[in-house]
Amino acid sequence: MKKIETEEDRERRNKKNKTIIGLILIVLMVGSTAGYAISLFGGNKEEKTSSNQPTFNGQYWVINYGGKELAFSYSPEEVKQVPINIAFRIGDYQNVPVFIASDSEEIDREIAGIIGLYAERVQKACYGPCNESELPEKDCSSNLIVWNISEENNVYQQNRCVFIEGDIKAVDAFLYKILNII
Repeated sequence: MKKIETEEDRERRNKKNKTIIGLILIVLMVGSTAGYAISLFGGNKEEKTSSNQPTFNGQYWVINYGGKELAFSYSPEEVKQVPINIAFRIGDYQNVPVFIASDSEEIDREIAGIIGLYAERVQKACYGPCNESELPEKDCSSNLIVWNISEENNVYQQNRCVFIEGDIKAVDAFLYKILNII
């Protein structure tokens, strides 16, 4: 048989249960907020800094980015002065074909070496009409990276095209920018 409770006993039990549940909720809220703050501001500092700290291996500047070792000809500090006006990030090249229009093997290698790790494929192409019949002709509706030699380094975007003018320093500035390193 069940014991008969008075109204006072029920109220006391309900109040006790509500207090316990309230305290548990307060502890959960404070704990989750503190955990978020620690991960945001404290976290694993070594992991945060080591991923974007370049090291020179005698030939290239190497950066560990997302578990991948990426090699550049110049350090981020050396390319910071290159004007860059693009909105692209590496995610824009992920799992899609990327075309490169350039006359330089060194430039092609530098771009394909980084973007090729993320893109569906990297392929040489021509920007506009092409004299080489085996290369596809592309315009700015494709993911096209166009490199032109120039005295001044400059990187800018027009639709789906990125125009890199200058030398390998401008190429590295573009790559660091899409990786959000500079």
